[in-house]
This record gives sequence, structure tokens and C-alpha cells, in this order.
Amino acid sequence: MTTEDKEFICGPCDYLHTPKTAVVWCPTCEEGLCHDCSVHHTAGKLSRDHKPINIDHYKEMPMQMIEEVKKCLKHDEIYELYCPNHKTHCCVQCVKEKHAKCTGVTLLRKVIENIKTSAMVTEINQELENRMEGLVKLTENRKKNVDRINKQSSELCTEFRRMRKEIESVLDEFENALNEQAITVKNTQSSIVNNTIYKIGSHESVYKDLHSDLQKVIAYGNNFQVYSAVKTIEEALVKRDGELESLIKTSSGLQEINVVFNCSEQLSSLLTKDVQLGMVNTSCSPLEFDFKHTGKTWNGIVKRTVCKH
Repeated sequence: MTTEDKEFICGPCDYLHTPKTAVVWCPTCEEGLCHDCSVHHTAGKLSRDHKPINIDHYKEMPMQMIEEVKKCLKHDEIYELYCPNHKTHCCVQCVKEKHAKCTGVTLLRKVIENIKTSAMVTEINQELENRMEGLVKLTENRKKNVDRINKQSSELCTEFRRMRKEIESVLDEFENALNEQAITVKNTQSSIVNNTIYKIGSHESVYKDLHSDLQKVIAYGNNFQVYSAVKTIEEALVKRDGELESLIKTSSGLQEINVVFNCSEQLSSLLTKDVQLGMVNTSCSPLEFDFKHTGKTWNGIVKRTVCKH
């Protein structure tokens, strides 16, 4: 997601047709500088206040987030304004055509001049952190469920062996069937939950990547690049949140799955071995959790309570 393998050329040297590899990047001038040009750039009266960054740091930034489209594609005018009603940048013509009735339209440069410490960046950072934290907790919850499935599967066999001492001759054949059933249930249910854990991890990885990319842009990008990264993340979150919400609503691996032994009346009454004495089943209940993000809370939304194996 970065440009670590791309080689950047010194802008001034390239202009003079003597290209050299850039060692720093000037966010203000938006071009690379070789060592010699960097020295002159730092000393120059008009550029001594610029703050070049190491070219390796610039390469770490996710280019697809910070690609700077500064001109309106529809009107071919520079983006100069920002509409707080629609939370978007716009050119003068855009304001006339689409935002004439919007209040609070202001200069884009004022919006982004302190963007690294702004509420916009703070909020999007918090959104990413909330999702990562929520998915970590959800993953831990699911792992505990797998442990419980394994433990309960073992415990039910122990309980059965206790009963077998009293009815040994009747239960010899049934024990083998029960163990097979318990293994099948354990494998099936563990597979379902582990598959869900994998899917959760995939979403978590995306949010981590977005969060990591944003930190790099905040650390090394200019104001417009940070703004561009935020807008890219906002779009990505709409898509990813929809996929994650769909997973949570539909995945059978997001239920509290418990392995239980249903002892039949026939077993209690010590009837003949031709009667089915019991079976391994699962008891499911809605998963209790909070997964919050702006404007929505997913809380115990998995309401199916019947598990099948």
C-alpha cells in the first residue's frame, strides 16, 4: 500500500536535465531533493521555513490515500472551498451549483491548516481504534468459546463414564457412538467458530492497515494529504462496515455455542440398549457484546438460539 520500491528523482535536477536520486521530500514544494539541492533549499530565503522529510518516510505513506487531485474533475478548477454540511471539498463552481444553500462554506486551506490535531483526524483515528479494539475482544470471546467447547466435550464424556460404572454392560456399545458424536460436534462447531475468527481477523487486518497508513500520513504528509487520506478511509469504512455488519448478522459462528449432553429418560430408567439413551447436542444463546462506531452500536444482534451440527 506504500511506494517503498519507487525511486524519486530530485525535482530541480530533473528540471535541469541532470537527474539525481532524491534523499528528502519537501511537502510544501511537493517534490524530491537530492543532497545538494536540499542544502540550498534549506538555506534559501523563500524555502528555509519548509520542513523536508526523509525520502524513506515519504515512501512509507500510502499513495492511494494521498494522491492529490487538487482540481475539480468536472469544472477544472482548483479546490478552494469546503462544505461542512456535506463534509467535502469543492471548487467555486461546485458551490454555485450544489452548495448554494449550504451554510458555513469556508476556505479549504483553513480547514486543513491544523488538520493533524483536528477533530476530523481524532474522530477517524478513534473510529479505527474502536473497530480494532472491538474485533480483538470479539476474537478473544470466540477463542474462549472454542476452549469451552473442547472442555465441555471432554467433561460430558467424563460424566458419561461415571454413569457407565453403574450400567457398564448396557453402555459399552453406546460409549463409542457417543464419543464419535462428541468429536463430530466439537470439530464441526470449532470449525464454524474458527472460520468466523478467521473472517474477523481479515476485517481486523484491514482496519489495522488503514490505521497504520493514516498514522504514516499524519506523521509525514502535508495537510492536504492527511485530508485526502481521511476521505479515503471514510469511504473504505462504509464498505468494510457493511461487510462486517453482514458477517455479524449472518454468521452462525457468532453465537455462544455450548456442548451439552442430553440424558434421555430411557438411560435413567436403564432400559435396553436398543433404545437411544442420549445424544451430544449444542446449546446456543445470543452473543453478548458491544461493537460501537459512529451512529450505530451492534449489541447482541445474533438472535438465533438453535444450533445445528
